[in-house]
Amino acid sequence: MKGHEVINHLVRGEMPNIERVRENCHRAAATLNARRTAGPKRLIPAIITFALLLAVSTTVFAAFGGFNWFMQRFNPAFADVTEPIMVYSEEQGIRMTLIGVARFENMAVVYLSLQDITGANRLTQSLDFRDGFSIGMDESDAAMLGFFTQRNLLYFDEATNTAYFEIQITADAPIADPLSLGTSLIAFEVVSFESEPILISLSEASTADMLPIIPREHISSMSSAWGLGDIKEPYEILLPGRLANMPTNTETHWISGVGIVDGQLRVQLIRLVDEFGASGGFLSLISPTGETIYAAFATHLWADQSLTPVNLSRYLETYGQSPSYRIDEFVFDVDIDGLANYTIVFTGSVTHGAQGNWRIAADTADTANQVIAIINDIWTQGNLYEFITLSPIGLQAMGSFTAYRGPTPHVVYLETPDGLVELRSAGGSFSSGRFNVSWQAESPLDTSAVTAIMIDDLRIVVP
Repeated sequence: MKGHEVINHLVRGEMPNIERVRENCHRAAATLNARRTAGPKRLIPAIITFALLLAVSTTVFAAFGGFNWFMQRFNPAFADVTEPIMVYSEEQGIRMTLIGVARFENMAVVYLSLQDITGANRLTQSLDFRDGFSIGMDESDAAMLGFFTQRNLLYFDEATNTAYFEIQITADAPIADPLSLGTSLIAFEVVSFESEPILISLSEASTADMLPIIPREHISSMSSAWGLGDIKEPYEILLPGRLANMPTNTETHWISGVGIVDGQLRVQLIRLVDEFGASGGFLSLISPTGETIYAAFATHLWADQSLTPVNLSRYLETYGQSPSYRIDEFVFDVDIDGLANYTIVFTGSVTHGAQGNWRIAADTADTANQVIAIINDIWTQGNLYEFITLSPIGLQAMGSFTAYRGPTPHVVYLETPDGLVELRSAGGSFSSGRFNVSWQAESPLDTSAVTAIMIDDLRIVVP
């Protein structure tokens, strides 16, 4: 079955014989590899049939010409070494489409899109992947990527609420084939608030119901110039409840109570500890003259589902997870008789997003013939380079270090017959005396033309 026949079957809602498709896909890959030279070439469109080799949870994106449209529309830097995938995964009304990928050992360039297909237009240009990406077919064998080398928002289409990304990735180990890419937390946007008024009248603030606590057991931290040792016991906080909503249009945090204790105004804020929703923040007062008055001190506690303060260490030992709520109580030194003229305001942020299991799997072409590996141990400036790989998308180096920190040159050069090619630092990881760093190319490299790699004053001859 030919590529256009596969697309026609999909458009009609029919599924072709997967074994025949698999044979044709492998035959296409073999032909492609036979034609490939040492220099990078654009992969032929027929490779789009690889998109049919997927995990059960993944769906083929049956939009003919999607890959070509993307490449013509954005002309990304690594188009010439990117093969079409056009596969999507849907969770929580968000469609993640893997448009194309260039995979070379531990490094890859991924072109993907995110679209809100519910019509609610929840995505914004500030959307983020909160937990990065993982490689693996499911949660049991997923291995977290070492780090992003770069994530670039190519375009945000407001009309279709779609974001298009180029993501350069370096993993801790060779990226397996079939390639499986997944994420579970997508943040749509982070909304910031500064001195946002809370609709509570302080004129009726009075003595309040209190809850005794043990400071060293229950208070996890304090915002003050003095510590827990300065708190006199027994100590009490406002009895947790639910007094008023916040001006953030979310149910994940609220004003729990307001009261006057020992001539001071106390305001208690409670928030649900979750991946999304309110993330910290603080309360302050605006005086009748417009002056901002900050809390004299604040106490911060953990609480369980019943809003009862708990000891964090013991809770973790017992339940293996953090408590559900945080209680923040702010104490103000103000004129108690003039509270009616003060306004409580909130400064902080709220994150909107969705949690799911977006996972895409697809076979990719064998690109090993375009990767150069150097495995000789090379010492320089306290760093031992144990494994270096050069691919059309960049350079990766792994090894150990005895200095304070591993290699961090901002620029690496590749020596070629036509001159030097500059590579820019893409970041890295340094842990327990080990390093894993990478440098990225601005455009696809012809690895066969590289004669040496120059890192600082180190010149490594390419065999």
